[in-house]
Amino acid sequence: GLTTLTGSRYLSVPKSAQILLQESRQRGLALFDVRLSGRGALLDQAEKDKQPAAGADFVVQPDMTLEEIDEILAQTEATALKRGTAVCLIYASPLAIDRLHRWLPTLPELGILLMPFSAVLK
Repeated sequence: GLTTLTGSRYLSVPKSAQILLQESRQRGLALFDVRLSGRGALLDQAEKDKQPAAGADFVVQPDMTLEEIDEILAQTEATALKRGTAVCLIYASPLAIDRLHRWLPTLPELGILLMPFSAVLK
């Protein structure tokens, strides 16, 4: 697939998003929009074109504190339970890995399963 880590200002323009989606569609690629600046034209256009795409609901940045990471993980968990799916993009850092190591074993008892990203593509 294809992901968007930078270029949110460029991709917020519908014509730019359309060009990227056309190229990715021609190559048979799904789209993962990290959505660092909220839902933009890219996912809207992908939905309109019926192209497989999804975006991050939450993002753990490498400079976040323990409390901030735990809050994002709690929000991810709550969203998954409420909506049925949640996507959290986690930039690897020692602290984020530690928090994941503690959080992941708690998910099965809540009925939350980890799945490949392809499971949330629309």
